[in-house]
Amino acid sequence: MRFTVGKKITAGFSLIILLSLVGFVSNLWVQNQMSTSMNEISHKKDELILMQRVNYLIRSADDDGAWYLLSSSLEGQKKFFSQYQNNVKTVTNEISVLKQSQLNPEGITAIKEFENQWDKYLKANEEVFAIFKQGEIQKAQSTYTEVPFEPIIESLISYQNKLNVEIKYLENKIATFKSFVSKFNIGVILVTVILGIFIALIISRRIVKPLLQVSKQVKEIAEGEADLTKEILVSSKDEIGDLALYFNQMLRNLRSIMKHIGHSAEQVASSSEQLSASSQQTSKATEQITYTMQEVATGTDKQVVSLDQNVTTIQEISKGIQQIAESIQDVSSSSHQSAEAAKVGNDAILDAIGQMQTTNRSIHSLSDVVKGFHERSTEISQIISVITGIASQTNLLALNASIEAARAGDHGRGFAVVANEVKKLAEQSANSASQITQLVHAIQNDTNTIIQSMHTTMNEVNQGSTSMDKAGVSFEIIQRAIIEVSGQVQEVSAAVEQIAASSEEVTDSIRNVSHISKHAAAEIQVASSATEEQLASMEEISASSNYLSQMAEELQSLVGKFKV
Repeated sequence: MRFTVGKKITAGFSLIILLSLVGFVSNLWVQNQMSTSMNEISHKKDELILMQRVNYLIRSADDDGAWYLLSSSLEGQKKFFSQYQNNVKTVTNEISVLKQSQLNPEGITAIKEFENQWDKYLKANEEVFAIFKQGEIQKAQSTYTEVPFEPIIESLISYQNKLNVEIKYLENKIATFKSFVSKFNIGVILVTVILGIFIALIISRRIVKPLLQVSKQVKEIAEGEADLTKEILVSSKDEIGDLALYFNQMLRNLRSIMKHIGHSAEQVASSSEQLSASSQQTSKATEQITYTMQEVATGTDKQVVSLDQNVTTIQEISKGIQQIAESIQDVSSSSHQSAEAAKVGNDAILDAIGQMQTTNRSIHSLSDVVKGFHERSTEISQIISVITGIASQTNLLALNASIEAARAGDHGRGFAVVANEVKKLAEQSANSASQITQLVHAIQNDTNTIIQSMHTTMNEVNQGSTSMDKAGVSFEIIQRAIIEVSGQVQEVSAAVEQIAASSEEVTDSIRNVSHISKHAAAEIQVASSATEEQLASMEEISASSNYLSQMAEELQSLVGKFKV
């Protein structure tokens, strides 16, 4: 399966986003559990406060009943009996309210047990009050002290103890959730940061290192002093691997072309030397023919033989020139292939640049997501500040209630207990809000660290894009250099064809001279003119051979700069 650079980067940052989402969802779940437990604690404490109030009302009713029996005045009896009835009615209403709330099976059992004891207590008090109304005061007072009051209080205290145990359990459960959230968030943040750094290092190494190798090699080729035997070793199966593969293929083709050009240049140089020597010999022979033209009658046979030899030599030169022309055609074809390979390499560089730009856009998107997470954390901090303010106000109200309860004396004891519990609840809420604030600050700090790491990664990707741009420029330089070499080869080919044409003309001229020498000694002037034309042609051939030799030396010098 082909795993491109874009897929690698996308997979790495998708994993980081997945870890962040897991941490976020886990936090939401834990917050929901904590909220549920806090609601249960609030409900239990409401029940506890209600039971404490019922306890206070029952004791007040019992006291009012005792004062009713002990009071000697009718007005006092009416007052305390009215208070007794009001307290009994209030207790009954409070119990009804408690029964309508969501009670667990143990709470329902405890309420039923209390109602049984309360009914017994009320029936016993009714019998005592009936005896009192009949005028038997001492008997009523004595009987009232025997009314079962402690079982009611014990049932209330037992239920209150159960509520305290349940509240303690829920508080421990919340503390456990808080500890888990803290450790889990730290773990997720550490894993995300380490994984992000690890992915950034691997991607940077897998992309930048091969590109630097390609850039260095391309620079050496552009400067004309490259080692064409040194190939790039990249095993990755992505755009970088394709770039290295095409680049190595280009090096092999360029190395083959350079060898072919060097070999052809040697052949051109050798042939040009032979052509130059032959042209010099032919020039000397032509001069001799001009000087001895007046003696053509006596030396015609020797001249014919010499001309035949010249024809043979020119034919050999013509064959050599044909071979040079074929070699130059091969060099031109190889130059064209090298230009095509350079174009393929340039296209691969452009594709890699596109992938780097896609990577840069993905990192920008991920940075926006992390910044959004940072903003949500700031909103949570603001909400916690509001909760802290509410807890502070609640604590102040509880303190004022405690002061008012202290002023009320014994009648304010129950309210003082309620105020103290509210104060504790406010302090616990403030402490919890402070701990959550610390956790949110830690999350914000870690988020800032992730954002900085992303900025570092974006800088490295931008550096990689710059290197890719430089490599593309180097490929364009190589392509232009190869096109220039191809143009020079075509010029050499044209020169060689011109030499071949001139050699054929020389051959025809020599044959004409031989024919004239054999058949007409009287046409000495015509033969002299022909020899002069031959001499001029040979001078042109000599000049062309010198130019061809110079071109071959320059070509060998250019090829010698590359190690093949």
